[in-house]
Amino acid sequence: MNEFAWLVEQICKCQQVEIVTQLTLGNVCQGVFRVRKNTGETCVLKIGFDDRGKEEIRRNLVGYQKLSACGLDWFIPTILAEGNMGHARYLMLEDCGDDFYTQARSTHQPVQMYTRLIEELTRVYQSSARNCSEEKDTINGVARYAFKNYWEYIAPVFDVDGTLVRGQTHDLPSA
Repeated sequence: MNEFAWLVEQICKCQQVEIVTQLTLGNVCQGVFRVRKNTGETCVLKIGFDDRGKEEIRRNLVGYQKLSACGLDWFIPTILAEGNMGHARYLMLEDCGDDFYTQARSTHQPVQMYTRLIEELTRVYQSSARNCSEEKDTINGVARYAFKNYWEYIAPVFDVDGTLVRGQTHDLPSA
């Protein structure tokens, strides 16, 4: 057993979880796992073994702190555990389901998925705009990216004439 596999096993023992599956998208860390607690609840366990992976976990934690400071606690997954073991750093979070890319690849309702994304971005924007005006540009950048992806991937198949998003701008509304 290599050192990484041994550390994963030790972290799982320490946190009293078992691996359900390894997740492969949207991460830098070598190990991102959906795990199950003895209560049956699933969580996500993220393990950084090298400097890049440990830095990603550090940045996740800093990002969650910044979101919290903007009044977006409802938007942050619950942190269940964090720590170091051997050369690894780990973070165990509430399982929020599949990431957007995984959902987009398997959906049979891309327009509804896109609409939900824009609704959630609007909610984030409106909740945080009064608290963190600097983040408006970041959130609008994400919204513009979502519109770009809509026109590039969804519209050519499901909304050729643009009627589903007619009149919408690439920026979110004011709070």
